Amino acid sequence: MKVTQTNQQSEIQLDAETTMVIRTGLGLVDGIKDELFVIDTDTFSTGEAEPDEALVARLDALHEPVSRYFRWAITDRLHNAMAPEKLEAS
Repeated sequence: MKVTQTNQQSEIQLDAETTMVIRTGLGLVDGIKDELFVIDTDTFSTGEAEPDEALVARLDALHEPVSRYFRWAITDRLHNAMAPEKLEAS
């Protein structure tokens, strides 16, 4: 017997308007024979954006908790193997 897929979904209310949905589990990816551990996150806000609000700043605010979660979820070895580079604002 072999488990080929499992899933768990968590929904985290980050603040009154922002939610992060995390899906984790075993899964398959096209072209890869072995099962993989999959981490999928979605972050969204139900609040309205002000017309003068910088879009990049708003997107950065949604991206930041996802980045922190992913970094927490992986080992230092994997983090270093991905050779991360800091993004610079344009």
